[in-house]
Amino acid sequence: EADVKEVESSGLFPGRLLTADTLKFTADTTQVTVRGAAQVEGQPTDIDWNMPVVFGQKPHSVLHADLILTSDVLSEFIIALPEGFFTGETPAQVVLDLAKGQPPRYEISSGLLGSAIALPNLGWRKGTKEAGTLFVAGQFGNNPTVDELRLEAAGLTAKGHVEFDEDGKFASLVLPELKLKKWMDVSARVSPPSASGTSVALSGGFTDAGRFPESSKGGGTSNLDIRLDKLRINDGIALTSLRSKAVSRGGLSGRFDALVNGNSPLSGKLTPGKNGTLIAL
Repeated sequence: EADVKEVESSGLFPGRLLTADTLKFTADTTQVTVRGAAQVEGQPTDIDWNMPVVFGQKPHSVLHADLILTSDVLSEFIIALPEGFFTGETPAQVVLDLAKGQPPRYEISSGLLGSAIALPNLGWRKGTKEAGTLFVAGQFGNNPTVDELRLEAAGLTAKGHVEFDEDGKFASLVLPELKLKKWMDVSARVSPPSASGTSVALSGGFTDAGRFPESSKGGGTSNLDIRLDKLRINDGIALTSLRSKAVSRGGLSGRFDALVNGNSPLSGKLTPGKNGTLIAL
């Protein structure tokens, strides 16, 4: 057992510089461990690194770390987030699986207390005093991935993964499961903001027109490609096989085609109004 002073390492936290004034080093015939307070790219953390000693096998170690999760930390370590999506800070636990010759795998989990998350276009927000669950898993390295993403909080459930382009930049957020309380259950694909706005594709499932926010004020511009199985209007009327390409900017503008209760065809035009979206049939 020994104290290691003035530590600098890019191996314990791959691709990131880890520094520490003092770390506790312990070794015996079964394992090697390093523990203590450190910083990763300037972010305070407590680390616990463990490597079992197994003769005849490639080195394989696991690093556990506690981090304070902020929008800047998420952008630095995983993916750049839209402005205003994640604010505040919350404790998080990080697990890195480090196997020689393989890209490092990571898992990040948090109970989200202290952070606020907002999706203005859905009229949804989680406050700083509300708990939730965030889990992100993937790999670091030359080809980083986000293979699993789960967010559950304030009546919202989102499960999916992130796709990257050939340059390793964010291409789309793919959510096979997107549920909001009892009024939305769809699949979604969200592409990053561009000059024309964020692209959002909704498919399958159902949503309730009476619960959908009347205005996306504060949510920017979204280009919508909607292919829903069912849009509930009221207790007796629903639009089925709904197809629409629209722009959400203070209300909806575009066109739609659907069936009324699965029978009569219906087409219409959507335009923003003073109190929400106007529908012309």
